[in-house]
Parts: sequence; structure tokens; C-alpha cells
Amino acid sequence: MTLIEAGRIYYNWGYSVAFCDDKKKPLGSWKKAQEKLIEPKEKDAFGAHGVGLICGKVSGNLEVIDIDLKYDVTGTLYDRIKGEIKSLPFAHNFLVETSTNKGIHFYYKCEAVEGNIALSRRYATEEELKVNPKEKVKVLIETRGEGGYIVCAPTQGYQITSKKSISFKDVPTITPKEREQLHNILKKFDQTNLWTKKEVLAPIARGKKLASSPFDAFNMDGDVPRLLEEAGWTYVETEGNNMRFRRAGQTDSRTSADWHTDKRIFFCFTSSSEFEPSKGYNPVQVFVMLKYGSLNKETYSEAAKELMKMGYGDTMPELDAIDKQIEADTTGTYLADDSEADEFLEAYRNDELQMGVGIGMPSLDASWVFKPASFNMIGGMANIGKTDSFLWWLTMLSKRHGFNWMVCSMENDIGEIFKVIIEYYLSKPIKKIDNNEYIQAKAWAKKHFTVFSNKRIYTYHDVLNSAIKEAKKKAYAGLLIDPLSALEYDVKELKLYGEYRYNYRMATEFRLFTKNTKISIFALAHPNTEANKRMKNGYPEAPYAADIEYGSMWNNRCDNFLTLHRRISHPTEWFITEWHVRKIKSKFSGGNITSEPIRLERNVNCYYTDLYGAVGEVSYHNEPKSGEEEAPF
Repeated sequence: MTLIEAGRIYYNWGYSVAFCDDKKKPLGSWKKAQEKLIEPKEKDAFGAHGVGLICGKVSGNLEVIDIDLKYDVTGTLYDRIKGEIKSLPFAHNFLVETSTNKGIHFYYKCEAVEGNIALSRRYATEEELKVNPKEKVKVLIETRGEGGYIVCAPTQGYQITSKKSISFKDVPTITPKEREQLHNILKKFDQTNLWTKKEVLAPIARGKKLASSPFDAFNMDGDVPRLLEEAGWTYVETEGNNMRFRRAGQTDSRTSADWHTDKRIFFCFTSSSEFEPSKGYNPVQVFVMLKYGSLNKETYSEAAKELMKMGYGDTMPELDAIDKQIEADTTGTYLADDSEADEFLEAYRNDELQMGVGIGMPSLDASWVFKPASFNMIGGMANIGKTDSFLWWLTMLSKRHGFNWMVCSMENDIGEIFKVIIEYYLSKPIKKIDNNEYIQAKAWAKKHFTVFSNKRIYTYHDVLNSAIKEAKKKAYAGLLIDPLSALEYDVKELKLYGEYRYNYRMATEFRLFTKNTKISIFALAHPNTEANKRMKNGYPEAPYAADIEYGSMWNNRCDNFLTLHRRISHPTEWFITEWHVRKIKSKFSGGNITSEPIRLERNVNCYYTDLYGAVGEVSYHNEPKSGEEEAPF
């Protein structure tokens, strides 16, 4: 069949036709063909190397999915796409065409057709950037829609490959809802966060870097007890969340003020100090009063400069920010803002409450999801693979939602951490990937995971302060501390509070960090000695939340608690990891306590499946099960 013959056939079937040169560029004034059907003439095909169709309304609402496999560094993209869309019944009727240079086309019609849309992309490799530094991304999947153009058979190198007998005359029509389902699946293969701006969680988990005002920084992390002691106040005792202090100078009173460690409010009940009695002061106000003796615009301005010299914040606040600080002093910052309560109530009433998000594995997502601004404890025995399992979960969240993480792992080699992330990202052992895959995956891993050095000692203050500095550079969803026991004690605080109160204070600081920064904390911890000895059916039993070092304290302070467990000496189940969800503080936003563990099996190809064969995010392994109808590709 000649090109002109094919063009006339397509025209008779209701398609607007254009011919192209050897570079796939349309010949003649093809723009007119975007608006109305024009019968092809001999002269239109003169010198043409191919024939193509104008997409959109002019061709009966034609839209084409264009998959560019020459940019697929994994070699598995098309298999994964087929595995994902085989569950869509309407996809079995698509007209499928292969093109030159490793292209695949899916043809369908829909009244909701739009302009050309890039559905999935990847970042260019280092080698590709050397060839063209300006082309920083490669489009993997896109649509040809309104105003678009697609070269088709019988152009040389183009061939219909549908398993069913489908021609261009039989291109199916799908509904707008079906089109949306198809596009959403194809968007999952994007590696550049192209669609993350549409995620509900984006404003919190990825939207903004951490505020850098010296007032915000000191209110969040300023050490008020140490500040009081340096000013001559004396620590007396701790009762509940209140640290009691006695004022400087001569006094017969046993205590003069309280510092509330959770609310971070200083409450003075003596009239013989610089503070007004029966009034709450936040950390910045305490600092200003101790340094300058009064609260006004001038003293706040001086305090901002001094705090910046001390390393708190990196941008001087505007005058209106200082006015707001003074207003907060006047109204009393210990009272909750009515807007916070109203925001939750309205969202709950209107079914608009922000929900936690999962990794696409229904069995796990039903009980354990990511929530911003949450403090999470993860307990488990040594050497059962806690770090490995949890890094898999974080990697799947990054693939699905584009999240960034900070990792402080003192007992694991940095290279091993990135090896695990790369393997889970590709679902392949690192020795089985080619160089292009390796380069692309390593860049992805380093983009989404910021790993702290393990060649130094950290206190919990060091970790939180380092996280705050990093969060000023880009947005992070969470901080992984692995394990908690590797953190060094702050000797001065330990002497001041004692071991139990020190750890309680650490837990409180973790909670405050998450609420003030919106960055979640995941702290991995080991159980006590007795829990390691407890047996069930001849094998170690999964520890409970209260088994973690320092007992129920961590469970009381955290928002969510997860136990990971594996019977490493079991002859047939040594490779199955159990996820026991012990606590979900707010079930309004998702998650649930498990009565029976969620059992996940680690595959040698570096991915986890549940008992039903479900995987997280996009799997590289989607072989059809018996009884399933295969898609016509």
C-alpha cells in the first residue's frame, strides 16, 4: 500500500491526515488539517517518507499514548506497563503499534482528550548530559492529543502488533473516567516528581524548606534550662512535665518558677524577678527578659541579632515579625490558637482531613502509613533486618510520592545504605544492573536520601540541629535515627536530669521537633534483655512496645509504634519479616493496630511481597497469573 492510498483510507475512516519527511516533520500547511478534514491529494504525498494522523477532535477525539523505550535504562519499562494496565478491561481493545527507534503507540478515542501531556519522565544520565547539557530530562511516556501529530503505519518501521485483529477503523472509544485511570497508572512510572505537586501531602512533606527566623529557631530548639542556670537560677527538681527552678539571689522560697518541657513555656510565680508573675513566657521572651530586662521592639531587634550570632536562624525578621512576637507576648502564647482547632473540626466535618499515605501495598497500607509531623518508634531485636526493611519502606514512599529523607545511621556503612536503596529502587541486585541504570539510580538515591556521616559522635541535640540545618536547604518528609541507643549522652544534661528524665526529655524534644518542623522522626530501638529471652513455639517472640529500653516511656511519648520481627533461625520462615503495629495515636488520618502481624517476604530480586503477592509502588515483576486475560500487546 502506498502512502497516498493509506492517507485516503484514513481520511475515509474519519482521520485528519498529514504526510511527513524523513525527520518525521509534517509537510505542507498541515496546521489547516488540525481544524478540519481535508482529503489527501497526490501532491500532498510528493516526496513524503511517511504518513501520520492529526490527533484531537478533528480525528474523532483521537489520543495516542507514546512510549519511548529508547530512553528506558532499565530494559523493563514496557513489561511493567503491561503488568500494570492489564487490570483495565478497556485496555485489551487498544490498537497497539510499534515504531522505529523503540517506540510503542496505544490508540484510543475519548471526549476528554487534551493537548499533548508528558506523563512520565526520568532525569538524564551523566553521559547524556555530556552530549546535551540543556536536556536534563528524558520523556518516557507522553500523550499525543489536541493539536498533536503521530506518525503511523504503513510508514517504514511502523507495524500494528495488537494481538486482537484491530485496525485504525476499529480504534476503541473509552470514557473520561477510564482515560483518567489509564493516565494515573502511567504517571506512576515518572521519576522526576512531575506529578507530586498534585499530591495532597505535598504542602507539608515536600512543599517548603524550614523557616530560618532566629525567633522560630530558638523557640523550637533553645535550651531554656541552661539559659536560666547561666543567669543564676537554680534547678530544684522535676515533677511530671515541669522543671522547677529557684530564682537568683537570696530567697526563702523553695521554688520560684516552672519550665514546662512539653509546651516550652516558662511560668514564674514570684514577684521578685525580672519576670511578671502568673504569666507564661516562650523561649524567646525568656531570652529577651534575661538579656535586656524588658519586652519591646528595640530589645526584640537586639535579641534577633544576638540569636543569629549564636547560630539560631539565618535571616533577620522583618519589622512585622517583631510586632507579631510582641503581640504574642501580650496575648499569652501558652493558649492554643483557635484556628488550629477550627481547621481540624472543619476538615473532619467535610471529609477533607489530610490522610496518611502508603506505598501501594494494600495489606500494609491499611495499618501503617506515613504521616507528616509524627514521632514514630520502631522496635525490634538486633540482626533481624530492621534497617533493611525500613529503608525499603522509605524507598517505596519516595518512588510513589517523591519524598526526601534524612538518615542518621551510626552502625551501618554509608555505602551499604545506598546499595540497599538503589537495589530497592530498581528491584534488582546491584551487580545485575548496567552502568546507565546504576548512574541513574545512584543519582536518584542521593537526591532523595541525605545520609549523615557515621565518623563522629552525635547527641540527640546534634542530630536535631543538623536536621534543622539540612531542612533549610530543601524540604524533607522525615528523619531516620538508627539506632537510638547509638546516640551519645549530653553529659551536662545527664548530670542535671538523671538517666530516665534525660531520655524522657529526649522523647519530648523529638515530639516538639516534629510539630515545629512538620518533619517526621523514625527512631529505631532495641528491646530489653528479658524480651530477647521470651520464646513462642520454640522461637523468639516479637517484642512489645513496653519491651523497648526504658519501658513504656517511648510508647507513651511517640505518636505511632511499630515492631519489626523475623525468626532468623526458623528453617522455612527465616526470610519473612513481620510488621506488628502496636500504636496509632490518631486513627482519623489512617493506620490501625494489628491483631495479627503483616507478613512480608523479601525476594532475592530486592523487593517485598505480602502473602497475596502484592508489592509496593511499581513492581518490575508483573507476570500474569493463571486465569487472567492478557492485554493485547
